[in-house]
Amino acid sequence: MGDDNKPVAVDTEYHLNSRGWSNPEEEATVISNSFSSDLTELSQLKREQMHNNTRFKVMQSNIEEPKLNLLEKESVIRMETLKVEAEHKRLNLDTSGMQFKAELLRQ
Repeated sequence: MGDDNKPVAVDTEYHLNSRGWSNPEEEATVISNSFSSDLTELSQLKREQMHNNTRFKVMQSNIEEPKLNLLEKESVIRMETLKVEAEHKRLNLDTSGMQFKAELLRQ
């Protein structure tokens, strides 16, 4: 009879994966290449996002400048309106004072 208790040598250099049989060195290379490819893709996406952010900020600035100009013009117009209203009230007071004086003189 044979001795069934003897250790059996196992070849660990190759194993089965989803692509078939390969060795650990090949797997490490594939994983490294995949990681490198993913890293390159992420770097490219990051560059694109930074470029888009820069474009957005430029566009936003191009919108803000005319908006600020309009706000400045609006404030100038409001100041002029307040000046005119103040002058109008002053003239009305002067007119009503003169009417009062004229009524006093008539009496």
